[in-house]
Amino acid sequence: MAEIIAKRYGTAFYNACEDTDIKLCLAQLGEVCSMLSNYIEALKNPVIGYEKKQTAIVKALSGYDARVVNLVLLLIKNNHIDELKDVYEYANRMYMDMHNVKVVKVVSARPLNAEVLEKIHKKLNVKKDYIVKIENEVDPRILGGFQLKLDNRILDLSVVNRLREVKKSLQNVDVSR
Repeated sequence: MAEIIAKRYGTAFYNACEDTDIKLCLAQLGEVCSMLSNYIEALKNPVIGYEKKQTAIVKALSGYDARVVNLVLLLIKNNHIDELKDVYEYANRMYMDMHNVKVVKVVSARPLNAEVLEKIHKKLNVKKDYIVKIENEVDPRILGGFQLKLDNRILDLSVVNRLREVKKSLQNVDVSR
């Protein structure tokens, strides 16, 4: 059910914003998702009337695009505010698909600086059928090196993966001679 709601509202939001600056609308919706993440339970609470919620949202989002505010109000009114993040992610995926943008996650043990990310970006951007967007994700468990994730593929150049491979090869060594 949640997927249907995200698809329905995400598509409608994307179509409403497509004629103007869809990037701005998506950026604002992403900000609103972060901003409201701690208030979802309160916005779902049936004891608080819709009018009070509406007043609070309109005031809190006064500088935002009207379509973003209206989407949030519609989700509150229809008791789907807990799907806000999924709606944003669906609309964002639509944008990426329509504009041939691929997100490559670079997972590293520590945050990578802009220079390193730019080098990776240049190496990956040789194929011109899509635009590559780089995101750095930090996971200290990989110890060092990095992993590249694109769609459902992973190129694992991490230290922890190399250690796993060494362990596997040592387990296969015949020491009985």
